Amino acid sequence: MRKFLRAFFHIVIYTAIGAFFLMGFLRVGMLIFAWPRTKIVDDSRAAPVALVLGAGLNRDGTAGVVLQDRVETAADLYFAGKVEKLLMSGDNSTIYYNEPIAMLEYAISLASQRKTSSWIMPVVAPMIPVTAPKRSSAWMI
Repeated sequence: MRKFLRAFFHIVIYTAIGAFFLMGFLRVGMLIFAWPRTKIVDDSRAAPVALVLGAGLNRDGTAGVVLQDRVETAADLYFAGKVEKLLMSGDNSTIYYNEPIAMLEYAISLASQRKTSSWIMPVVAPMIPVTAPKRSSAWMI
């Protein structure tokens, strides 16, 4: 019985170590594969609007890490003169979960860090709440 447990323990440990290294190699491969496809602000084409898609909020309602990165990239595009306006879209299903407001608050905090507020007006001015009809009433027969 003791030999069986020892062999089982070794199999589990070696499998875990192998999986760890395999995941590392896959991650490095993905980074090498994606590097030429990564866009830099200076290489981007000019456009009238940049669409910032939601990416989830933290439990306290603030923008998550991925969402912060998206808003920062959109702000960089705006400051570089590549876009004229930012369109922020996200989930707003309840009053407790509102991605566009979290994006706006984070954008305002970025503007205060950069000591400028001139770029907030293009974000706030066209912001009109849009609500879709409930599914039950949308297809009423």
